[in-house]
Amino acid sequence: MRKKFLTVAATAVMTMSMLMSAFADTKSDLIAHYGFDEDTKNEVTGEEATQTGKGNGAKVGADAVAGDTFTYEEGVNGKAIVLAKGNKDGLNLNVKAKGDSYTVSVWTKTSEFNGFAEPLIWYGGTDQSTQSWVGIWPGLNDKWASGGPVLGGAEGGKPDRVEVLAGTNKLTTDDTMLSFDWHMVTAVVDGETGKLYWDGQLVGMTTGDAKMYKVTGDDKSFYLAANAWDVPFSGSVDELYIYDRALSSDDIKELYEATNVAGVESAKIEAYKEPETRKPQLADPNQFAAPQDGEDAEEEKDNTMMYVIIAVVVVVVVIVVVAVATSSKKKNSKNEE
Repeated sequence: MRKKFLTVAATAVMTMSMLMSAFADTKSDLIAHYGFDEDTKNEVTGEEATQTGKGNGAKVGADAVAGDTFTYEEGVNGKAIVLAKGNKDGLNLNVKAKGDSYTVSVWTKTSEFNGFAEPLIWYGGTDQSTQSWVGIWPGLNDKWASGGPVLGGAEGGKPDRVEVLAGTNKLTTDDTMLSFDWHMVTAVVDGETGKLYWDGQLVGMTTGDAKMYKVTGDDKSFYLAANAWDVPFSGSVDELYIYDRALSSDDIKELYEATNVAGVESAKIEAYKEPETRKPQLADPNQFAAPQDGEDAEEEKDNTMMYVIIAVVVVVVVIVVVAVATSSKKKNSKNEE
């Protein structure tokens, strides 16, 4: 009976796992995907990224160095682009988010520490001194108060910056920038809220009065390893995704599993707990406004998913109970004989 119970229970767990995976969405609102299989093509639009200069005092897009070439190596899924130390070029991905909610996810493997801060992903305008920006840096050990990746942003021309760190999760050792292995870093910006994920796990988010900045400027774009001030990023990059919406935690976990074809080991970190309370905010005058087109449908869709999940859980529990009861009844009957 115990063996049958364990079999049924395992089946129930697998069913629930499949259902949760089915509800994860890694397809909709995808505006860019770079597999870097020996090219820099956006597989969603077919457009090639533009090689662009970077470095201290330069405007992004200026000072591209002729002769700088990118090589490729084995990544987590096929080939990966190698951004070698000494290169002075990055890539302008020629991609923009439509609004203030977007997600950027990328696999990276750092090769060596090259300076104080090395931009991995940058979202902003060409002249970053006068425009707002949002950026992602890989693990920085004792270089920027973090033992892991950093999500940061600033409003152009102002000294105040917002930073989302890995919290107490120290992802590096004392003498290295980070483990020189493949890891997936994901940044979710949802209006004024920013969340940071490492290998599909939430490691930090904006809290209290901290708010993400709105990226402005007609020339805004996403860049890989390029901004106006910092030294070049040294490392390899694979499976870069950009979404025109804020992905859920389930979406990000599914994306991690789907892209980790090589089966690399995930970072060993403690689960991050979102703050239970936040500082009081002024009432939003629009909180009781009539929902916009599509909001009712989206809410109804979410409710439907919840009802389906609850129904399936109930069915699975009933199946387990019936199976155990039937097995017990058969055993009793056999004993009576």
